[in-house]
Amino acid sequence: MTSGTRTATVTGQLSCQALLAPTTVAFTITWNTGQTSTVRANVQSSLVEGTTFVVLLTGTVTGGLFNGSTFTQANTGAAGGIRDCLSGSGDGLPGIYTTTLLRIG
Repeated sequence: MTSGTRTATVTGQLSCQALLAPTTVAFTITWNTGQTSTVRANVQSSLVEGTTFVVLLTGTVTGGLFNGSTFTQANTGAAGGIRDCLSGSGDGLPGIYTTTLLRIG
C-alpha cells in the first residue's frame, strides 16, 4: 500500500481554546488497497513558538490491517488563524491546513 485516506467532519461549534485541549479520537483509515485500519488515539495540540500549530496523535491500531501496532501521526501547519481566533480578532477559524506524517509500527 502506498496511500490511504481519512475523512473527519466536526459538527457543532468549538471554541478556539477547545482546539488546544487534549482529547481522544477513534477513526478508520481506508488504504489504497481497499483494506482498512481502525485507530484509537490520544490527541495533543499545541502552538510552537507562536507560529506553528502541531497536533500529535498517539495510540494503537485496534482493528483491521496492522491490528495491535502503535500509531503516531503529527499534523503541522501555520498557526496564524488559530492565534487570531484565540485573541478574538478575525471572524473565527473556517479551517486548518496541515502537513501530515503518519507512522504505524
